Amino acid sequence: MSDYSDPSRTLAFLQELESLGFRDDAFAVLHHFKEPETIANHRRYCEMLVEETSTFRTNSNRLVQRRLEMVLAMYKAAKFTSEASEVFVHLARATVVGLPHDGRPLSEQVA
Repeated sequence: MSDYSDPSRTLAFLQELESLGFRDDAFAVLHHFKEPETIANHRRYCEMLVEETSTFRTNSNRLVQRRLEMVLAMYKAAKFTSEASEVFVHLARATVVGLPHDGRPLSEQVA
C-alpha cells in the first residue's frame, strides 16, 4: 500500500488527469494553498523532488496525491467522457470532503 510520498506518482496522476480534461480550477480545489495553485507549479515542485530523489515530507502533499488518485478513480468508475472542467471541480470538492485539508502548520506535518 502506498504512503503517498512519491512525487513521481503525483506526476503520473497529473499527466493522466490532464489528458482527460483536468485543469487548474479543479487542482486549486484539492491543493492545500490558500491562494490557488497551478498544475504547472506543482509539477515543477514534484519534478524537482524526483530529480533529487526526495519524497513528500509533509502530510499536505500526500493528501494532494491521494485526492488526485481519487479524482481519477471516480472519473473512471463513473465512465465520464466529458472534458468539462465542472466535472473535475465537483470531483475535487468531493475528495476534500472525504480527505479534508490538514490545517496543522507544515512543521507539525513532517513524517
